[in-house]
Amino acid sequence: MMQKSQITPMISVIMAAFNGEKYISEAIDSILCQTYSKLEFIIIDDCSNDQTPRIISIYASKDKRIRIIANNNNVGSYKSANLGLSIAKGKYIARMDADDISRPARFAKQVEFLEKHQAIGILGTAYDVIDEKGKVINKLRQPVKDEGIRWQTLFHNSFCHPTIMVRKSVLDQNNIQYGGMRFAQDYKFTSQILKYSKGANLPEFLVQWRKSKTQISFSKREEQQRDATQISEENIAFMMGREFLSIAEVEKLRNLYCYRLSMKEDELPLLLKWMDIFHAYLSKNEFRYNEAAIKPVAGSLVRVICSLTMRKYPFKKIKKIISRCIEINPSETFKQMIKYSLRIGY
Repeated sequence: MMQKSQITPMISVIMAAFNGEKYISEAIDSILCQTYSKLEFIIIDDCSNDQTPRIISIYASKDKRIRIIANNNNVGSYKSANLGLSIAKGKYIARMDADDISRPARFAKQVEFLEKHQAIGILGTAYDVIDEKGKVINKLRQPVKDEGIRWQTLFHNSFCHPTIMVRKSVLDQNNIQYGGMRFAQDYKFTSQILKYSKGANLPEFLVQWRKSKTQISFSKREEQQRDATQISEENIAFMMGREFLSIAEVEKLRNLYCYRLSMKEDELPLLLKWMDIFHAYLSKNEFRYNEAAIKPVAGSLVRVICSLTMRKYPFKKIKKIISRCIEINPSETFKQMIKYSLRIGY
């Protein structure tokens, strides 16, 4: 069943819902109360067997911006989102989950930014992490500029998915939709968009993302991380123009990027490959070392590599690695050498 909308929207908001009766009213209210109101709200009920369909219907009877798709079978959130994409009329696509909350100014700020920055095809925001009772337990930011987003996307998703707003033209012109992975399709989706357009994240906290034990990121964490590692391997191979790392090497780099794990001596050559990836990232995207947005990326990479090597190995073991670090960011490398009291000698 589908209800027809009478508006011509600037934004199509897509939300898939399955047995979301506990939080869906908060989620819907946060969209309907946006200060930017020129939108259609596509809600896909994925064959819920709780009160979700009734709640959605009550809202739809009061606000004509809501369009309901009722799935006959439970197909999952990503296939449901694709149904929403197939009927969306808006210039921009905004994503929303049935247990999250968008702050009132979210859409106004995102539309304003996208209208001013035509090269940006995907825009996220900073977000609060809330618990099941709605209490803020963390505040998280992703990289703000395209340069940092592209670097992080090689190893991890650079967007909190319920915060994103995407140009529909980018999706349509490049035939982008959800698919290809079972548990990390949001990472796959944003990675595909970045092949054809630039990305950005607003630094303001405009979404509250609810942390729950029922989410895939908790209930299927191992499977999700496996799929994410595969996507990371594909992203690196696409940029390098060939298969470059094994899955095991990608997994190690992903962990180094996030958790700064220790390195065994026989793993040190992987750090040289990591720097090869950085040089390819600069070349592929036509970035230069002296660009202001590149300096934090280069500095962070050098700090991680230096911390993994200088605190544990003598100079003669890591001479080549340190030389490569100097090429990337000499001032940061020398600063780290002083910090770790690295003695140059044999």
